[in-house]
Parts: sequence; C-alpha cells; structure tokens
Amino acid sequence: MPSLPSFDCDTGPAASDIRSALVKSGVAELHHLLPASKVDAWRAEAATRYDDICSLLRAKGIDPEKDKVRQREVMRRSPGRLDVRFEPDTDPGWWLELKRDPLIAEVLASLLGADYRYLFSGVVVAQPGARVQHTHRDGGSGLFPEQPLPMPAYAISLFVPLDGFGPEYGPTEFFPGKWLVDPAEDDQSICANLKVGSALLFDYRIPHRGGENRSSQNRTYMYSVLARPWFGDHLNYNEPSLFE
Repeated sequence: MPSLPSFDCDTGPAASDIRSALVKSGVAELHHLLPASKVDAWRAEAATRYDDICSLLRAKGIDPEKDKVRQREVMRRSPGRLDVRFEPDTDPGWWLELKRDPLIAEVLASLLGADYRYLFSGVVVAQPGARVQHTHRDGGSGLFPEQPLPMPAYAISLFVPLDGFGPEYGPTEFFPGKWLVDPAEDDQSICANLKVGSALLFDYRIPHRGGENRSSQNRTYMYSVLARPWFGDHLNYNEPSLFE
C-alpha cells in the first residue's frame, strides 16, 4: 500500500530532507520524535481539557455528543468529531515543548521563515462511530482562489496522536501534492500511519479528511498551527465565544 513520506528521528534525519518532502507532497510523518512518557502526560491533559469543555457545554444545555456545536473554543467538525481549541493564553504548553526540539524548529524555520509565529493549539476527539469527514483544506482554497498560482507554504499544522492507533480508529487520510486542484474521484487517499511518539507535519493547503472510527474508543490527537508572520486564520474559530 502507498505510504506518506516518513522519517525516523532515532536515525537523525536531515531537516532539509523533511523540508523537501513537505515541499513536494505537503505532508511528512516523524516517528520516534517523543518519549512515551511525554505522550502519556499530554493524553491525560487532553482528556481533562476535553471533559471540562464537555461539562461546560452540558451546563449550557448542549449535548456534546449529539447537538450542533459551533463556538470559538469548540466545534463539531463532523458527526462524532469535536475540535477543542486553545488560545495562546490557555495553551497547556504543548507547543512550548515541541518548539524546543531542534529538528522541528529547523524544519519550520526553513519552510516559514525564521520569524514564523504560533497561531493556536487544540485537541480533536473522534468518538466511536465518527463518520468519514468530507475532504477539505484547513486553509480553504488558498490565498488567491481566483488565480491559484503555486507559492511556498504559509501555514503548517503539527499533529501529535495521543491515542487511537490503527486502521479501525480512522486515521487521517491525505491527498499528497494536490496543491492547486481538488482530488478526482479515482484519486487514492493515503492514511497516516502513526504510533505512540510520532508526529505529523502538513501544509495548510493539502486536502485531507478524518476516517471513520470503527473502534469502541476515542481517537485523540493534539495539534498546533504555525504560520508566516503576516498570515492569520480567518476561516476557522470566528464563532461566538462559549463564555460570552
């Protein structure tokens, strides 16, 4: 089966090779980036944040498992899939730790420039029974959809899976290299193959979708979004605050 560009951090991959893979395909897997103990700690923190936001929703009469949820801090991306976003001042510190990794820092600086900035972090939970997402680009149709010219990356997402490993959990599927055109019906998506301690980098413009969670447990991952200093996400998280 086809696979995404993959790098083993135990063998000391060159940042330039990871950059080249991202420029060519828009996505790259990094394996053995994090110790299992760190993933365990982040999993516990993510579970606490998720439970807290679900309790807040219920207190406002919103069922987080059934009702439509569109708030600045939490959004239902598709049936059975909740995205809980953290503003910089409520970030649990994931990105502060990840950016200390020399490989991550070098790759991002080479793609976005040394003055790239942090936008936000969050955690996505795909509940048991979560359906396949529609294919989408996080950044919409690009900066100039009326004239889709090739251009360098302007925003990068960094995913770290926390639990729910294996095909039955519905891992994220990508259409590598589809910068300017939408995937055709016969284009084959490629599933990310991530384990405990892995991470995934992908360009904001690459089409992707979450798979169907056919397991009896949640699939959870945390993410951070990094961008060139002039870019801001104007498409996502503009809804009213849950606290207003």
